[in-house]
Amino acid sequence: ANPAIGFDSTPFYVSNRTRDWPAAATPRRAGINSLGIGGTNVHVILEEAPAQLPVEARADVQVLPVSAHSDAALNDKLAALSDFVRRHPEMPLADIAFNHQRGRLAMACRRAFVVSDRDELLSRLASPGETIQRPGAGGSARIVFMFTGQGSQYTGMGRQLYETHQAFREAFDVCADLFKPHREHAIVDLIVAEADDAAAAAILDQTQYTQPALFCIQVALVQLYRQLGVRPDFIVGHSIGEVAGVWAAGGLSLADAAQLVEIRSRLMQAVT
Repeated sequence: ANPAIGFDSTPFYVSNRTRDWPAAATPRRAGINSLGIGGTNVHVILEEAPAQLPVEARADVQVLPVSAHSDAALNDKLAALSDFVRRHPEMPLADIAFNHQRGRLAMACRRAFVVSDRDELLSRLASPGETIQRPGAGGSARIVFMFTGQGSQYTGMGRQLYETHQAFREAFDVCADLFKPHREHAIVDLIVAEADDAAAAAILDQTQYTQPALFCIQVALVQLYRQLGVRPDFIVGHSIGEVAGVWAAGGLSLADAAQLVEIRSRLMQAVT
């Protein structure tokens, strides 16, 4: 250092060795100079990114896709994943799943695991099952939304999604509120009821409740998938599912689709 600079009276120093840079009350910031002899001078100020706080998993199950170019490579990856999970019990399962979903390429040989905890994942990895072969991997998958008709309903059919996914719950409530002025019983009470609730089942089996309940479920599922980034290439539907399909495709507003379901369900109730 040039002694005429007087570094002792400044916060600056000549960096001539590796030093620790401890965190402080303010973010770390660095000024970087590139002084070219030819006159190309650049000064950039960098600031460290905000610390990422742990995010609580929103789902009680996680999906872990694993893929490779060959069966042998896939088996090696599965063994490595099992070893990592055993050696890092502090790592949240949701983080491991997110890393495999977003941080890995989709290759031809694939397996996927739907698990609720680490022990289940380790058990599944010990006997992973059949490999799915997808020729020409790397292209976009084609997705179909299929909307069911009346007859598929049952009490409690949306309880777990309603309780664990905010996007599903909010979309369902908005849709169900459109039917509230016309119904003696709240639709949400039917889809969160216990499976052995005979009274709720009897109400849900009435067409005037069946069709709005199915429609609300279908709308909420679409909104949940949209939040997860899933967009359909094709949409098909049967019976009341046709109305949900038209809404999902953008052909009807939610209010208009709900009004159509309201009228349709009451007319069909009157002739059954």
